[in-house]
Amino acid sequence: MHLLDTNVLSELRKQGQCDPNVAAWHASVPQEVLFLSALVIGEVRKGIEMLRRRDARQAADIEGWLNGVTLAFGERILPIDLEIIRRRSSSKSKE
Repeated sequence: MHLLDTNVLSELRKQGQCDPNVAAWHASVPQEVLFLSALVIGEVRKGIEMLRRRDARQAADIEGWLNGVTLAFGERILPIDLEIIRRRSSSKSKE
């Protein structure tokens, strides 16, 4: 199982402009082992809303992409609860 963070998801959105290492890794991993957290969806949505103030058209494009991501990942979008936040916080402090 691989839990994608916001930076990886955003990089993959670039398609032809995507970092070659990220693109190669993504191509080598079966899609069914890739997961997102609800937090990542929230972070992207927050970015969309901030962008909408400056560029409504680009925000709408990214929102459409995010809707497609949400459909594609479906049940592979994991909910966030207090235990997950604790684990994430403790792993970040070890880095």
